[in-house]
Amino acid sequence: MARYAAVGHGTYRYLLYLDRTHETTYPGATEPWILSWLKGLPPRQTNPVRVTYRIERSFFQPSFGITYSHAYWAQQLDLAPGATAGVIDASRSTASAHTARLQTTYGADQLGPYRLEGADVTPPSAVSNFVELKLSGLGHALLDTRQMGWSSAAPEEITGTSDTPLELVLSGNYAGKFSVTGATSYTVTPGSVTIQLASGQFDVKVTPVSAGA
Repeated sequence: MARYAAVGHGTYRYLLYLDRTHETTYPGATEPWILSWLKGLPPRQTNPVRVTYRIERSFFQPSFGITYSHAYWAQQLDLAPGATAGVIDASRSTASAHTARLQTTYGADQLGPYRLEGADVTPPSAVSNFVELKLSGLGHALLDTRQMGWSSAAPEEITGTSDTPLELVLSGNYAGKFSVTGATSYTVTPGSVTIQLASGQFDVKVTPVSAGA
């Protein structure tokens, strides 16, 4: 839970029964407490401002159909050659989330004494047509700009860092001509812009070109 609190970027509650172990002998005993908290939460977020996702090669079991390579609008995440793990930390905002940590409280119920910790996290507002990426161990990634709410009729900016060369695909309503700056190379096809990035820091701008330009 300490790890989640440090990197989870999400609202949570942690209820620890001090004299209990990992057991299932009291089904439903904490249900009223849990439901009262869940009912107070906002609706499920299907298009978060920030996506952080990690993949590890050792977890893949393709013979059983077990692979994982996407989270929300960050998709087709493929490890770079030789990489054992990869991470994408992508934010559509230039601001940080506001975190209000709960004061640790102690109490007791029918299961015994407990300690309660938690935090309420309010995400920042998204910036139109902007994303900052922190990438490691990845050779390929796709961003679904439709789900991100981007408009291909306006300039787009992709900034960040990568510790490996990366092929980044922007999937969306791309039709007509576009200019791309800040990339090693790029190609534009109907529906996508494919950008080749070198390792290190990058600041890519994708700009629609008017028919008369």
